[in-house]
Amino acid sequence: MKVVDVNTALEKIKEFLEGRGVKIKDMYVWEHDEGVLIQVYTINIRSMKNTTKLEKELWKIIPDEEISILIYPVD
Repeated sequence: MKVVDVNTALEKIKEFLEGRGVKIKDMYVWEHDEGVLIQVYTINIRSMKNTTKLEKELWKIIPDEEISILIYPVD
């Protein structure tokens, strides 16, 4: 069951990350039969451990099983 549309999810992700001081380089959306994958590339986070923590916090804000969010650190 779709709880949140993609545009709303993107807005919530952007607000959440900017509120935590995270700088976003790029965001990509991949829609497929089983749901939506949102990839977020950040500038000022260097650790996968920190991105995993943020992904878990985002799951509480966007509890839609059809939307998967992956956050990656980039140089």
